[in-house]
Amino acid sequence: MAIKNELIICFFLLLFIVSCNPNEDENNYVDAFVETSNESFRKDSVVKIETNKQVESSELPFEASIQEDSCWRLAESNNSIEYYENYLAIFPEGKYTLKANQTIVKLSTNILKFETESDNKTDFQISNKDEGFKGTYLKYFDNRDGNVYNVVKIGEILWFAENLRYKPNDGNFWSYDNNPNSVGAYGYLYDWKTALSVCPIGWMLPEDKDWFELQYYLNKPKGVASTLKSINNWKNSSFSANNRSGFSALPAGIRTESGEFVSQNSVTFWWTSTAVNKNQSYYRNITSSNNELYRYYDSKNAGYSVRCVRYVK
Repeated sequence: MAIKNELIICFFLLLFIVSCNPNEDENNYVDAFVETSNESFRKDSVVKIETNKQVESSELPFEASIQEDSCWRLAESNNSIEYYENYLAIFPEGKYTLKANQTIVKLSTNILKFETESDNKTDFQISNKDEGFKGTYLKYFDNRDGNVYNVVKIGEILWFAENLRYKPNDGNFWSYDNNPNSVGAYGYLYDWKTALSVCPIGWMLPEDKDWFELQYYLNKPKGVASTLKSINNWKNSSFSANNRSGFSALPAGIRTESGEFVSQNSVTFWWTSTAVNKNQSYYRNITSSNNELYRYYDSKNAGYSVRCVRYVK
């Protein structure tokens, strides 16, 4: 009976939040995709996520921990994007936040659509536009800042084929050497906590297992780097790159925990969402000196690149 009462209270609270956030202003919502051949906006998605309003826990009328569990049970029982998003709006850093984001990604797979285009990659911001991939990229338009990303399907996962260039309102992130001109080609470097929250709605930071799946699908548990590397920008590389996968890995360099920027044009590191412990998390990296995709872990305070993923059936 107590659980039922909690659900009823949480339901009315969510109704209150929805009533205070009307849908009339389309500018307040994320609209997902763009047809890149003529840059016209599309509205294929029926999912609209409000981005400009939050509810503070201190404003809630009953015990926060009880409320969070109740709202989570309500979201799970309805198993809809709307209820998971309402949970995230109330508890942006709650104990179920990662699971809520992952569930949204899975539920939204059948709703959001992509547009394909011919093998024209004029939006890839490096000096040599031919990065080696001979296939066709999907395109994703990030309505938060107008960036358009190449997307490639590898196995059952859609991967950004470029490093994320999104500049969040808070968190820890850097352009290499604090030079904003490097962001167009290489993206930002984020600490781990910030990396968890910067992917667009419907996308997420890949888990450790997603990288294993990528290697498995390419059928090269070792020696996979040449298949992932862009043919451009790698300096003094010991192995030739062909980028057959379309992953287009570029040597973005890193920011160390001590604040040094090192190894642009010779290494690239990407965060996974899988933590090792309170202070460290797994990453993947490629270097110019070998043909391996390495897996190791580092301090969550380091600055690494971000690739976003979503699952497909």
